[in-house]
Amino acid sequence: MKAKLTTLALLVISGAYSQLGLSTGYELAKAKIESSNGAIIINEDPSNVIGIGAFYDIAVSNKLDLQPSIGLNFGEKVNDESNSAFKAGLNADYYLGGRSNGFYLRGGLAVLSDRSKVIATYTKENATMLNLGLGLDIGPVLSLAVGFTSALNELSKDENYSISISALQVQMQFKLVGAKDKS
Repeated sequence: MKAKLTTLALLVISGAYSQLGLSTGYELAKAKIESSNGAIIINEDPSNVIGIGAFYDIAVSNKLDLQPSIGLNFGEKVNDESNSAFKAGLNADYYLGGRSNGFYLRGGLAVLSDRSKVIATYTKENATMLNLGLGLDIGPVLSLAVGFTSALNELSKDENYSISISALQVQMQFKLVGAKDKS
């Protein structure tokens, strides 16, 4: 673990092929609660989530970017209480035809830390999320991505219940400087 963090730190510090950027996005999130015998207790209607964040795009090669990020998600209120979460993650973007094509596959992991008092009563504080998606660079500073995210860990504090969350995502990323090619 220490070696992986050191490698990531060296990539970030090098900065030769990296870019700082801002992102905004929309998620259609869904939660499901099941009892230990498998009966579905709540199969929540999808709710709207708006996110803002910052990322650091590291061009590892002509086909691969690593993208550490942080952000805030703002969901619909729950029982008149704020429903927001902090998110920190790392995505890998793989350009299928090389960077000049602009089309990439995305995969990654994120930790979602819920700040809602109401939700925190029933769930664990952190969720480990798997991100999968597709993206397209639209010019040197703008990218659009669509994807799916789902919790990998059990979220319920009560062993008699199982809570799962997932979401469809749309994200727009704006790089603060033009593209830097990695040949």
